[in-house]
Amino acid sequence: MPGPDLLIRVKDRTGLPGRRFFRDSAFTMTVILIPLLQIINVVINLFIWALIGSAVLSWLTAFGIINTRNRFVDTVGSLLWKITEPPLRPLRRIIPDLGGIDLAPMAMILILWFVQGVLSQLMFRVAMGGL
Repeated sequence: MPGPDLLIRVKDRTGLPGRRFFRDSAFTMTVILIPLLQIINVVINLFIWALIGSAVLSWLTAFGIINTRNRFVDTVGSLLWKITEPPLRPLRRIIPDLGGIDLAPMAMILILWFVQGVLSQLMFRVAMGGL
């Protein structure tokens, strides 16, 4: 299985010392890029859970199951609203209003799943040394 170390063992045709630096920097890029992509993936997962939590909290508030006068509920609700509302606002302008149903969180989750798929393919390509 070819890996990042293959980039270091490849023989240089020209014999120039600059070529070895390029291979070492490609290896360094691999070592840095994969954990960075993993962190971005975790942040996307956390944001998806915040979207789900915000939707559930809004349903529980709308049906009167929880009271927003409770300090903890109000704090959690305002935190989730501040995190999720800015990215959802442009989607709400695009997606038509269906009465009481807000499809913007679901559209955002689908977009984030697409981004995660692209990131996983990029991570695979970097791990295999193809980037």
